[in-house]
Amino acid sequence: MNPEDIGKMADVVPEDSRNALFEAPLRSIGYAINGYLHYKFGPLIKMRAINDAATKSLAESIEEKTKDLKEEDVDRKKLGLSIKAIDEAGYQLDNETLRNMFANLITKSINKHQNSDSSPLMVSVLTSLSPEAAEFLNSWHNQFPQNVSTFSQIELEQMKNGTSNGSSLLVQNIIILSDLKVYQNEYVIDELRQLGIFDLAKDNKLTHSMWEEQYAVVEKIASTQFSNLQTADQKVVAKYGSLSLSPFGRAFVRILLD
Repeated sequence: MNPEDIGKMADVVPEDSRNALFEAPLRSIGYAINGYLHYKFGPLIKMRAINDAATKSLAESIEEKTKDLKEEDVDRKKLGLSIKAIDEAGYQLDNETLRNMFANLITKSINKHQNSDSSPLMVSVLTSLSPEAAEFLNSWHNQFPQNVSTFSQIELEQMKNGTSNGSSLLVQNIIILSDLKVYQNEYVIDELRQLGIFDLAKDNKLTHSMWEEQYAVVEKIASTQFSNLQTADQKVVAKYGSLSLSPFGRAFVRILLD
């Protein structure tokens, strides 16, 4: 549903919810969205294609986040964006992190003071996000509020006459968390990069001393776990880079996670 199509919804949304959405003064945007949620997904809930408890949890979260929203704070031009997010949310509501992200997108999109960055692209990205990627992004953002971390790979270099003659990857997409635990999931990191949330700089080593411990963890892995591959003709090396939020990723996080 495009935002400009919201007027067409007046004929199909239950009357009480429709009045709350379209009549002035605004009575309860949370009540209206709650009604639309149950209208939209009621048949699927009965078929058990969608979890009733998860839908109720989303509705309650939206109600709570909008209970103090005043008429003058509502951006009616973005009501359609919120409805679009609801339309797309149904099959991802079982995961608590995704459910909370949908609730934030739906409620912040209609708030004039919070919606400057919200866009239909965020709906598309959110509906493409796997639960694993959503949970990692949430955890990563909480651990690295500066929105940057180390990113490393381990490679096997072929040597000839003491110089490198090409290399192959042994382990890629290594993230060292703030507690120095190793996170390594090629699919999740690639997913977040492909969706435009992460930027990878594979050769951009972070130089501040605060990152030295993280890089040292990778160096230890390279030197101890692959010692059997170290020969006169090849050696195992750690390659250091950085992971950061893209400009879109920063906006995405501000709307959906902050």
